[in-house]
Amino acid sequence: ASMEGVLIRFDCESTPPLAWIAGEGEQLALRVEKPNAIRILGTGAVRHTFECGEQKQAVRVEYRRQTRELTAIEFR
Repeated sequence: ASMEGVLIRFDCESTPPLAWIAGEGEQLALRVEKPNAIRILGTGAVRHTFECGEQKQAVRVEYRRQTRELTAIEFR
């Protein structure tokens, strides 16, 4: 599945970490099970690192619908 929205929070304290995405009238908490396997795309992707806490990054994400595992993130 995919969704466009805003990365509003990266929760490093949960197990596994969660990327909170707001968009399309909903919020999703996507599981970061395999951080090294996530495809990172888009403007500034080479320089981008995830920081814990509040965020305001326009993104498009891909995830597994059944498990809500984050598989790709494109920064806009």
